[in-house]
Amino acid sequence: MIKKQNFPESFLQKHAASEKSFSEGQALFKDSESVQGPVGNEESNSVHYLIRDQKNERVHIAFYNNGLNKSYSCTCEFFKQHDGLCRHVIAALLDLNMYEADNIPMSKEEAQEARQLTPLHSKNDAAVSRLLDNYWKETQLMSASLNKETLNIEYSLTIKGSEKVTFYVMTMKVGMDYLYVVQDIEQITYDLLNQKEIVFGTGLTYHPDQHRISSADRKMLRLISHIIQLMQSSSPGRGKSSHSELFIPPEMVKQVIQQLLKVDAGFLYNDFSQSTAEKSAPVYVKEEFDTVPLSFYIKKSKDNFYSFGAGRQNLSNLRLFNRANMIYLDNTFYFLNHQQYQVASFLKDAFETLNGEAMIMDKEQFSLFASNALPQIRGLFPVTMDEELHARLLTPSLEAQLYIDWQGEELLVRPVFRYLNQTIYPFEESKESLMEDDQVVVRDLSLENEKMELLADTLSSFDHEDGFAQTDQLVHITDFLYHGLQDLSESFVIMMTEPAQHILYEPENTPHLRLEMSENSNLLDVSFELEDIPEEDIESLVQALNVERSYHRLSNGKIIDLKDRAFEQFNHAVKQLDLSDRPVTKEMQVPLYKGLVLSEENTVQKGEHFRRLVEELKEPDQLEFPLPKSLDASLRSYQETGYRWLRTLDYYGLGAVLADDMGLGKTLQTIAFLASKIEEGKGPFLVVCPASVLYNWEHEFQKFTPQLETALISGTKEERASQVKQALDEDIPVLITSYPLIQRDGDLYADINFSTMVLDESQYVKNMNTKTAKAVRNIRRQQTVALSGTPIENHLGELYSLFTIVMPGLFESPAHFKSLTRQEISDKIKPFLLRRLKSEVLFDLPEKTESTEYIDLASEQKQLYQTQVNLLKEEVKTYIDKDNVQSNSMSILAGLTRLRQICNDPRLVLPNYDGVSAKLLRVLELLEEAKENGKRVVLFSQFTTMLGLIRQELDALGYDYHYFDGSTKPKDRLDLANRFNMGEKDLFLISLKAGGTGINLTGGDTVILYDSWWNPAIEDQAADRVHRFGQKKSVQVIRMISKGTIEERIYEMQEAKRELVDSVITSEEQQGSGTLTKEELLALIDL
Repeated sequence: MIKKQNFPESFLQKHAASEKSFSEGQALFKDSESVQGPVGNEESNSVHYLIRDQKNERVHIAFYNNGLNKSYSCTCEFFKQHDGLCRHVIAALLDLNMYEADNIPMSKEEAQEARQLTPLHSKNDAAVSRLLDNYWKETQLMSASLNKETLNIEYSLTIKGSEKVTFYVMTMKVGMDYLYVVQDIEQITYDLLNQKEIVFGTGLTYHPDQHRISSADRKMLRLISHIIQLMQSSSPGRGKSSHSELFIPPEMVKQVIQQLLKVDAGFLYNDFSQSTAEKSAPVYVKEEFDTVPLSFYIKKSKDNFYSFGAGRQNLSNLRLFNRANMIYLDNTFYFLNHQQYQVASFLKDAFETLNGEAMIMDKEQFSLFASNALPQIRGLFPVTMDEELHARLLTPSLEAQLYIDWQGEELLVRPVFRYLNQTIYPFEESKESLMEDDQVVVRDLSLENEKMELLADTLSSFDHEDGFAQTDQLVHITDFLYHGLQDLSESFVIMMTEPAQHILYEPENTPHLRLEMSENSNLLDVSFELEDIPEEDIESLVQALNVERSYHRLSNGKIIDLKDRAFEQFNHAVKQLDLSDRPVTKEMQVPLYKGLVLSEENTVQKGEHFRRLVEELKEPDQLEFPLPKSLDASLRSYQETGYRWLRTLDYYGLGAVLADDMGLGKTLQTIAFLASKIEEGKGPFLVVCPASVLYNWEHEFQKFTPQLETALISGTKEERASQVKQALDEDIPVLITSYPLIQRDGDLYADINFSTMVLDESQYVKNMNTKTAKAVRNIRRQQTVALSGTPIENHLGELYSLFTIVMPGLFESPAHFKSLTRQEISDKIKPFLLRRLKSEVLFDLPEKTESTEYIDLASEQKQLYQTQVNLLKEEVKTYIDKDNVQSNSMSILAGLTRLRQICNDPRLVLPNYDGVSAKLLRVLELLEEAKENGKRVVLFSQFTTMLGLIRQELDALGYDYHYFDGSTKPKDRLDLANRFNMGEKDLFLISLKAGGTGINLTGGDTVILYDSWWNPAIEDQAADRVHRFGQKKSVQVIRMISKGTIEERIYEMQEAKRELVDSVITSEEQQGSGTLTKEELLALIDL
């Protein structure tokens, strides 16, 4: 039988690694299929569980022979990395609570297996002990002490000194048949609480295994220990007058006395009494205030004088104990709250002045007394009076009013309290009594104070003068009128003068913008619909909103609360229009693209034509743009939608970014779009693409629109100039050139105004400061269409560069762009960017499976790698010490590249290296497996020198394969790709940068990425050369990563950059960065 303890939920919640761990553990426990077990091992007094989660985890729980928990562990990674209980351990412990010890299934073999599988880390036993010792110590002590002899402890608290200076002194005695005076309270308290053996005298030694302490005594000792710690922390260097006495702080006296009442031997003495007998006699304690024997009376004499006196008690015998909030009377202590103590103190002070005699008040004094002091006294002590006098006291309800006025440029606020016909002005100091027909009006001072405290908080920024709170500061006026009054309206009747009401801006309708398409232009008519706001105030109002002011004063005197929700929403809409660079009028025009971002705003009214445009952009598949007659291709449904979307944006003079997933036919959609415009007589058109796909574009035009002429601009400068001139002379509608050539040929296109410029693989202009980006930006055109499956590769700045070409003016400036959140950027580009994923539209596209091959470096390879790591670390350390890491980033990158090359094959760094490359051996195995299984492989590496080493091995083994790199002419690349797709040879070696874009390799079915590139988009593009529209087979993508090296770190960086792309393109608000920062450089090195 397993001896075990139970685990209360309160314990599990307290010691869980987090709130989330506890709640997830509960959920696992409630799912009967998730918790498999327990299986016990009597020999080791332990149990184990199998927890079915995202993967199977094993939990091991061990107990001491007495049943207390000894250790626990779990195979999950979370448990290894965090202190506290993981969700699997919590689920197991909750389940174990359901079993009696003799009902746990036993299996020695499985328990032994659990011990072998479960990693018990060194921190576990210490952590468990730390968590459980305190929790179970009390239980152990109590359960083990039933047959022990109880130690008698006597506590005496003596109150010494005078009423002005009072000391509270604790002494103790301990023993069995005879009580010994405790000579060191601090040491004895510590030893008793920590179960130490203590010698009190020749006749008594305290043995924890033979003696016990009662529960009440243990609580008292803990309280004494707490007081000692407080005293030491407040006066750490303070010496002691006597170890046998403990001075109790006045604030702790009440707690000590309350515990004295619960122990078997607790005594309270007073040492301030004049009577020797009273000093030595124990005193009594009353915790109930209503038992205080204090009472008062009020009497009226015939000559209209009133007397207020104490009852039978002589208040001179009343002792007050400040800070302890206690009073002493007739050998008894009474605990009071602060208010009760304060009233008792006031009364004692007043009556001591009269030597205990009654106070005599005239009518005026009594009226003030009855209204101010009497309500508090009656609330605490009995006050007797005759019926006639009682009938003269009126207690009407309070009516609180707040008067608000506007005089000159100041707001004035005055509170008024009314009782029947009597009026009080709280801001004016007055001690006048309230009389009503010879009766005394008793004010509700508690309620008055409550209202005045609320008013003081609201008017804290106001000046107070002549009975008014007043201010001329608009920020305070606005805050009070629009926010403070809401809080005060429940406590005061608000009374506003007409001038005060006039300054409030309270329109019936909320502010909004009205947007409509401008006739005969691509502009948007904007109308500011602002009720009761003069037209001449609109520009200053927009400026106030732009700088985020809290209020705005109109020319007619009204004050607008700009923090009102309606104006905050209106401000959000206005900011989207970017009006800071132009005068603002009630009705104005802005470029159409600026208004599209407002299509979802609640504060915008859309005119009929603008609404139609918004709907067309949302559902382009409903548009009626017929396909061009010259198109010799059948478009899929999503491709027709993309075509119509391009036509719609073109119709309204807007640029477009077609960001479909790679392999969805962006080229075909674009050719259809251009062909339709050519049939309408428009042109010319310029297509700019990477040099590697220059001939591919020409081929695609010939394939899909054989009747349309195109001009390929290539060759020498003279040849290109001739080709451009001939194209214009012969009205050839489409000119095709490459990015490397466009930066040299600006002069050839200077006089041409293109209808549309198409940028294929537009990530080539991701850096706005490059010659290529500047050259493209200088091309005269009416519209720009950008094509890219990866509009962001590294950071958001690439998106800014792209849209300065596609939609100039969409973003004011780089600084403005950086100030926007990802969600705001996504909202702005949303109308001009269309992205569909293969998984969303190509339901018949074969599956793509991605896997990672982790390879251990060979022994010699590993030694060389570690040597290079150490050298690079030393180099970088010198850069860090001199604080010039950034300026030496190229040197660091070169070092990182050497590490990557060693992972590939050490011969890339050391040509004379005669060891093996673990990765090369593995890739040869993979190629052999592919050959045996009839697979057709496309292998990418970014290092052409690595491809050269692979070719040497393949040639020796007799492989037949295709190959191209950056030195292969674009026309030859296309030819090789077509031959491979037609079934010629089953292996294609390609350099990553040369073949990662623009070509179709659907003849392959296996992609091997031999090495990792910093940018995941480059790898994805390469893999999608194979997995794209037209692929008939399932595709496997294999990434080869050397374990424990820089390649693993690069893979982690790639995942972070994928998150960046998703967050902006799919409109999900997240945080992060896609740039290779100084910190990331250093993290890559710290391997």
